[in-house]
Amino acid sequence: MRETENTAQRSVIALQEHAANVLETHILILHQVAALADQQPWHEIASDIRLERTLAQLVNKFPQLSAVGLVDGAGQIQMSNHGRQPGVSIAEREYFTAHKNRIVQGIFFSEPEPGRLASESGFTISIPKHDAKGQFDGIVFVSVPVRYFTEFWRQFVPSEGYLVPMVRGDGMLLTRYPAANNPAKLDVNGPFLSHIRKSSHGIYTAISQVDQVERINAYAQVKDYPLFISYSIERKVVWNKWRADMLPGLLITVFMTMALIGLWGLVARRVQLQHIALTRWQNTASVLESEIRRRERAEAALRQGQKMEALGQLAGGIAHDFNNLLSGVIGNLEMMRVHLEQGRLDAVSRSMNAAQSIAGTATAITRRLLMFSRREVPTVSRTNFNDRIIIMQPLIANAVGVRIAVRTELAEDLWDISCDPNQLDTLLLNLAINARDAMAHSGVLSLETENVELRPAEFDEHHTIAAGQYAVLRVIDTGTGMSPETLSRAFDPFFTTKPAGQGTGLGLPMVYAFVKESLGDIRIDSTQGVGTTVTIFLPRCPLADKQLPDLKKALPRDQP
Repeated sequence: MRETENTAQRSVIALQEHAANVLETHILILHQVAALADQQPWHEIASDIRLERTLAQLVNKFPQLSAVGLVDGAGQIQMSNHGRQPGVSIAEREYFTAHKNRIVQGIFFSEPEPGRLASESGFTISIPKHDAKGQFDGIVFVSVPVRYFTEFWRQFVPSEGYLVPMVRGDGMLLTRYPAANNPAKLDVNGPFLSHIRKSSHGIYTAISQVDQVERINAYAQVKDYPLFISYSIERKVVWNKWRADMLPGLLITVFMTMALIGLWGLVARRVQLQHIALTRWQNTASVLESEIRRRERAEAALRQGQKMEALGQLAGGIAHDFNNLLSGVIGNLEMMRVHLEQGRLDAVSRSMNAAQSIAGTATAITRRLLMFSRREVPTVSRTNFNDRIIIMQPLIANAVGVRIAVRTELAEDLWDISCDPNQLDTLLLNLAINARDAMAHSGVLSLETENVELRPAEFDEHHTIAAGQYAVLRVIDTGTGMSPETLSRAFDPFFTTKPAGQGTGLGLPMVYAFVKESLGDIRIDSTQGVGTTVTIFLPRCPLADKQLPDLKKALPRDQP
């Protein structure tokens, strides 16, 4: 139940952020359209071809819009993305009467209903328009198709038993996914409205007044708007999943318990057969040990899946955030173009400020991501393994100490490579220090280079690079070597066999990251008691290339 509540709270935060970003775009468009028609009489608005073209372009560019328009004080649609609509009145619609009767002073979210201009169902966001004397003079509205939200929500609803509704503060249901048996309005004294009156976000378990199903409900307010979004999971779904997970373990437990009871009875009745009973006990213990190992592997796979799921949600959230930020920037740029065509420089300044603010938000997100990942853009230049080894040899000798001999065997006419020289120096020093730690008393550290041309026929499962010409560096030590288990985890971040305080476990992962960024490959061969060889392949930098390749652009799409 705790895991389900955590899932619901994480999901509702993602849904809340998505809805907030979408609605901010709608409200920005509302104010921009209001600014375009500010102080204009209705006969000019109704004949303004550029305004009509602008509204049509907005609907075409933003899929979260189905209609946008301006309505005069009598409720007649004077201009929309479909042009002027003579005779089409919305005077009886909730959002028009709310502004006309001054029930609301600012933004209003209407009940869902079929649109007069768009064929699909949705709800309307509107703001009032005033004349020069400050009197009510109509409204500006945008129609929001409910499908835009439900298509996004679908990915958070893995199966039956899950529910995502968006509700107005007075209980009006704007939309719900899945959409079966939707009520028009929730009971004012029901559990949902009772909880949102106490707090703008939270989680509770209650029986729904709509379908009498008990659900776990996590909810949150969408920014400071009178809208709330909820993520609900049926309680029976949780218990069914728990029972399905527990049944195999229960059967195994019953089976093993019965086996142990049988063994105990056999020993009690047949003391003379103790040797046979002991053999059977050992077999049972072997089964238990095998089951423990299987469970440990399953738990490790589950943890890895959870990590990948968290990374996928993070990537999806960042992608949606940047998509909505870009929508805001594009919308402001479009408004700037319209303002420039109309000579409204003050409005251009407002659009520029809005776009700059959105770009600042994107910059802040990028900065936080870079700080989290601790990645820097490499400074790529033409260099050579031999040159860097000669430069670093005195520093390497001091690092490994006098007990270890440093031997170099450098190939003549070694091919140049393209990489960051400073990172290459760090790679050499990291590998040298690792070799020193592996040779506790004395030994030989060898640095060898050669030119290698890899052909497809020579490839095996260890090669992850394309065929071609490579400069090769080998770092060989005569140390203790690594066990197969240690070798399989050599590139894992924060994994180290050194005592506490003597290693971070980041040396070989940093080497691996540098080699992969440079479009190369790395292999480790190690034998316990003999030593370790680290082989690095970096692609040759062609002599004909005067400009170095852009390694970031050359990386595959799935390259970390």
